[in-house]
Amino acid sequence: MLLAGLAPLAVRVHSTIGPLHVDRWVAGHLAERLPVAGFRLGYSGYDLIARAGAPAFVIITVVLALGWARHRRDLDGGLLAVAGPGVAFVLAEFVAKPLIGRQDPAGSWSFPSGTVTAVAASVAVSVILVYRWAGLTRAVTTALVLTVVPIVMCVAVVELRWHYATDAVAGLALGAAVVCAIAAALAALEDTHRRPRLADLGS
Repeated sequence: MLLAGLAPLAVRVHSTIGPLHVDRWVAGHLAERLPVAGFRLGYSGYDLIARAGAPAFVIITVVLALGWARHRRDLDGGLLAVAGPGVAFVLAEFVAKPLIGRQDPAGSWSFPSGTVTAVAASVAVSVILVYRWAGLTRAVTTALVLTVVPIVMCVAVVELRWHYATDAVAGLALGAAVVCAIAAALAALEDTHRRPRLADLGS
């Protein structure tokens, strides 16, 4: 569903240079007013969030998830913790960006945001693993708490003029979609390994 929603946007921005109307609207009416109305951070603050906060959050999330997976002896959980953000970032930077070819005025590929993709993937991994290990209620609580992280990251990359708003939204969708796809594949493999073989059913 996430990829289905992302596809029309990718087609719309394919090989374009510069912002869409919605990107101009966000920059003019929302993103530029957030520092005054809310965070009160200058560009140095947003730079700190994007340059240091994004990789730090991803690394901390992966390390914590790996530690928890090891404690629970959950190989699939550990694989998801590592593969989710890693695969999502690689797909964003080395597959989606060259394939879609959207450029910012400086000539750099911008769609989707790799920074937002990695952060969104880390949040998605966290929510899925909490659901796997602690149940639905805690997963919902985790999602509500951690959702602020990719949203703040979106604001940061837009405020810094690294990306347009549509690049950031695409990063959210791609990061979550990749993690969900990997989780579904791991769950299918896990289910297959647990299912009795036909030969065993007759014995």
